[in-house]
Amino acid sequence: MNGKIALAALLLLASLSGCRRDACIIRGKIEGLEDIDVFLSRYEKGRFTDLDSTWMQDGRFAFRLAEAYPECLYIRLGNTRGAIPLIIETGTIRVLGRFDSIPEFDVAGTPSNGILTRYRKENHALENRQREIIREYETCLPATDSLRMAALQAEYVRTERNKRDLLHRYVTAHKGTYAAAYLLTTADTHGFTHTRMDSLLNLLDPALPENAFVEALRERRNTLEKTAVGKPAPDFTLPRADGTPLSLSSLRGKCVLLDFWASWCKPCRRENPRMAALYRKYRDKGFTILGVSLDEDPAAWAAAVKADGLIWPQLSDGKGFDTEAARSYGVVAIPHTVLIDTAGVIRGQMLFGDELDRRIADLLGVEEESAPSEP
Repeated sequence: MNGKIALAALLLLASLSGCRRDACIIRGKIEGLEDIDVFLSRYEKGRFTDLDSTWMQDGRFAFRLAEAYPECLYIRLGNTRGAIPLIIETGTIRVLGRFDSIPEFDVAGTPSNGILTRYRKENHALENRQREIIREYETCLPATDSLRMAALQAEYVRTERNKRDLLHRYVTAHKGTYAAAYLLTTADTHGFTHTRMDSLLNLLDPALPENAFVEALRERRNTLEKTAVGKPAPDFTLPRADGTPLSLSSLRGKCVLLDFWASWCKPCRRENPRMAALYRKYRDKGFTILGVSLDEDPAAWAAAVKADGLIWPQLSDGKGFDTEAARSYGVVAIPHTVLIDTAGVIRGQMLFGDELDRRIADLLGVEEESAPSEP
């Protein structure tokens, strides 16, 4: 065991207010592996931070925590892909499974982990079906399989709705548990308003003790309220590709579309020709686009800007979703757009296509025309 990592973890956990003074023990038995390093990790800002490590012998390992502050930590098995989520709470948590089938792992022994395992397996079955639908859809030919493609699209939408219903059912059935709060933090809140976040928080039992999951939900709710339609757009400053800084506030007096995107985001790249058409259509009428890339690879960002012909201002600091602008606007998925009027007030979010075109025309007070086609 790495003593320095273990000591740092215990000191950190001990410093958290409201910690419960009962030990949490994690015992694991993994089939298909014998001697390997096992890590207890926290996932934040897109990366794992190892809190403790131990050596697995004959497929068995164990961790002991002096405190059982409720949060989600992960078991990572050496350099194998994937991580096993578990909720830290008082008691003995048992982790059982095969190393080559992490989604099928059993994590049990405490109330929240038993709930989480049952939910994860049901949700995994729905996600598998969605992957099957995508694979079949990609083999279809539009000219001959249009009816089948439409049926697959409809089934995909139904399956996505079933996933949302499954999460809602588990949360409402176990609203007084840390599992319910954790599951809500995994919900897709892309495009949510702060009032919709309130509806999620209201699903939980008010008697549930304060914990990191509820704190994260409240933080997101408050961010969404600060960036709601009708609120002043938060200012930020980020560098262009050549390193020169540009602030959102420097564009005051223009109608601005904030476009959060990345080179690796296929939906973003598909939307770029439409963005280019809107820019050409309205740029002489007081409109501009401010692209904020969530790329971490500067070369990939620069190549995408050139390939897609993005001639409006482009900004990035290489921090991905942890960039100042993304955090200020509560961006958790892309593409994500924010429409800002000439006075710097937010007038719309998550607008695309014809609806975005209409809203820009309204803000500029011009008659809507068909966007020019791509050359």
